[in-house]
Amino acid sequence: MSHFKLAHKLFITTAPRLRLPSHRAFATSLARYSLMNSAELAVLTDKNDGHYVTWENFSHHNTQYINRFAAVEKNVTALQATGALADSSKRLESKVDKGFEKIDTRFSKIEEKIDTRFNNMETKLRDDIKGIDTRISTMEDRLRDDIKGMDTRFSTMEDRLTTRLTNMEAKFTEEFKNGRTEMKELKAGQKKQEGMMSVGFPAIVFWVVALFGILEYDMHSQAGGKKT
Repeated sequence: MSHFKLAHKLFITTAPRLRLPSHRAFATSLARYSLMNSAELAVLTDKNDGHYVTWENFSHHNTQYINRFAAVEKNVTALQATGALADSSKRLESKVDKGFEKIDTRFSKIEEKIDTRFNNMETKLRDDIKGIDTRISTMEDRLRDDIKGMDTRFSTMEDRLTTRLTNMEAKFTEEFKNGRTEMKELKAGQKKQEGMMSVGFPAIVFWVVALFGILEYDMHSQAGGKKT
């Protein structure tokens, strides 16, 4: 609202209190007073004895009211600015709250995703550990079976070796006995040869050849028996 409108409104509202005529009558009086000089205005003021307000007094009061309204307008403007600042601060606060709510929502979602990933990783790790345990147990079972098989093989080889050694020992004992028998036969043959020497050389040669033939036959027969 402009100052002129405020002054006009002030004049209309304060005219009854100041005992002023209406604005039309005042305009007529103002036109008439404007034609008077200052001396006539002073005489008119004395005649009126303060019942009517001069233009100077009205202008002074009008200026005061205008200044007051301007101050009020400034205060209102300041209050409006303060209210606008409060509104803007509230809006800013609401925006900040919404921003923090969005951040909290995002962090909660990220936390949920991280928890889900860790749970999945933990589940996979447990499954992997179970699989590793199963594989290790399977390997242990196989190793035990292999060790049992090796023990069985070693025991079988040991039995076979023992049997072979026993057979070799029996054969060696038998051969040793046969060797002793042959030695005895050789000694007996030597004694016979010594007895034959007294009979005659042809008879000795005959018996020696016969003895060697018998020994060779026995050796061939024993060699054939060993091969079989």
